[in-house]
Amino acid sequence: MSNSRKALLLCALMRVGHPTDALGAALASEPEVKTQTQGERAGDAHAGTGSQVVGSSVALAGLDPVTQVKLDNLTVAIQEIQRKLDSPKPKSWFEEDVPIVVSVIGLCGSIAALILNARQNARTLEMTNRYNERTLREKSREEQRESIRAKLDEFYGPFTQLRGVSQKLYELLNARHKAPDDARYRPVGGFFATVPALLGDWVPDAIDKQLLEEIAKVGDESDKLIAAKIGLVDDRELQAMLWKAATHYRLFRLAKDGHLKGGGKEFTAFGFPFEIDERMRIKVDDLNT
Repeated sequence: MSNSRKALLLCALMRVGHPTDALGAALASEPEVKTQTQGERAGDAHAGTGSQVVGSSVALAGLDPVTQVKLDNLTVAIQEIQRKLDSPKPKSWFEEDVPIVVSVIGLCGSIAALILNARQNARTLEMTNRYNERTLREKSREEQRESIRAKLDEFYGPFTQLRGVSQKLYELLNARHKAPDDARYRPVGGFFATVPALLGDWVPDAIDKQLLEEIAKVGDESDKLIAAKIGLVDDRELQAMLWKAATHYRLFRLAKDGHLKGGGKEFTAFGFPFEIDERMRIKVDDLNT
């Protein structure tokens, strides 16, 4: 038995009330106590040596049974204390809980990062949607402006120009035929009805012929413009006026060239629709505003 264990046993025996000299002498003279198995205890008995190990108990010579039982109990208690001393120390609450706390903090940080990221994504998406809506509105306005420019540049502007030239040429022709002899070709409106005059017995002079040729050229260009760009006109009433004007241009060319000589009143319904001038002016003003 080691010195430390001897000291523990002596202290324990003193506490149980048996500090005998014989026990002290036995402990002092005992060279060493061995722990033996059941088989070794059966075949290895030392008579007269003063000590014996039985199982996990320590047997000393000269002790009464009661003291021996207490000694055995103390030996078991000492072995239990030694086992606890030799066993790994349990971790403190700090060592056990810190990893959990760190994990929880990390998880909370991850959740917070996800929430912030989601909010940032929502803000970004909202800003993107606003930008897209603004872009679409601007694009729509730009497309509308381009459509208006196309209507003005490709049809309304050119037609208004041609119509102005034709009108001035006609004013010259109309001014030349206000004599009483031309009254039959001047209907209630007071304008000289060129197509009915050409279908009748009116004989134009050289100046009239030149004016008629220029008016016919302008009419031909106007007719081609209407045929090519009528799709830019979204006003149904104006479309009907343009159809009638295009028909008048063609009949004017045929009558001037003498191809309709002798025609009747059926052609009078295709005189030029002068109301188209006011309608065109209103449409152009609307597009420019």
